[in-house]
Amino acid sequence: MPATMSLPDDWAADQEDRRFRFEHVGPPSSTEILSYDRHGEARQVEGLVSGGTGHNPIGLTFRFLLDTGWTVRLFELRPLGTFEPVRLQSQGSGRWTDGHGLPLDELAGCVDLEFDDTAFSLTPMIRRLGLSAGESVDLDVVSLASDRTIAVRARRRLSCVRPLDAYRYEDPNAGREWSVRVDGDGFVLEIDDRVRRLV
Repeated sequence: MPATMSLPDDWAADQEDRRFRFEHVGPPSSTEILSYDRHGEARQVEGLVSGGTGHNPIGLTFRFLLDTGWTVRLFELRPLGTFEPVRLQSQGSGRWTDGHGLPLDELAGCVDLEFDDTAFSLTPMIRRLGLSAGESVDLDVVSLASDRTIAVRARRRLSCVRPLDAYRYEDPNAGREWSVRVDGDGFVLEIDDRVRRLV
């Protein structure tokens, strides 16, 4: 008989699993189911988004892989009906490649990634930066959305009102801002009247 593999005594304690459900108020409106898993030094987030309008339904899955410092190392997006996912990989210092390993020089220097269709995008920024009350930081982020799957560079500003509680997220070029509430682990509870965590 094959030998039984033994696991470290602290294996079960060195993992974390959480599940969330979000309501996104439109237009278009959608529902998001999110799975967060941490095992040792690896963090993985998988999500499912469905909704839209009767003439323009939305259906997609996505996945983040992050390191221990909450830096995005891999992002995959697969809209319903596509054969291959959109895949972006990062070395963690602002160098990105596409699914074929080709460098994306236009994204050089961007560490964070913003995907408009998930409430999770802000969590890695909040946890990675660790801002104190009153602090703000301007960021160049990689930005995608369900209706814009080609990654572009975007300017954003994140401000901390109360650490691991209240933040403000801004698009300075468009003059838009959002009030963000998070739980004690940095997972979103509410973004203005646009996103609300149900579970």
